[in-house]
Amino acid sequence: MILIQNINPTKLHDELISAGVIPIFLENDKKDDEFIAENTWIAFSEDTDIDLVQQIIDAHDPTPKPEPPTEIELLQQENLELKLALAELAGKSEDDKQDLQLALAELAEAFIGGAE
Repeated sequence: MILIQNINPTKLHDELISAGVIPIFLENDKKDDEFIAENTWIAFSEDTDIDLVQQIIDAHDPTPKPEPPTEIELLQQENLELKLALAELAGKSEDDKQDLQLALAELAEAFIGGAE
């Protein structure tokens, strides 16, 4: 068993698993409202590559992972995207309207000019 200090045990556990290292025991003294544990004890099977474990520990950044967006945040983002899409469509519609008015004016000019 090894003792590691001042780490984010949940994040380190995920990093170990991602690297294919499966701890057989992980215990820590982290308080419920904190991310960093002063002490974390981890045990590995005898065939575990301890050099790889040490590399993962050395590269460990205890900064917590960002929280995923809430349902409200996702809905707010979707709402904003819809508003932007509607504004873009409205702008295109206005451009089309102006193009049509210009074409009609040119047609009227050609018609009136051809009648003289």
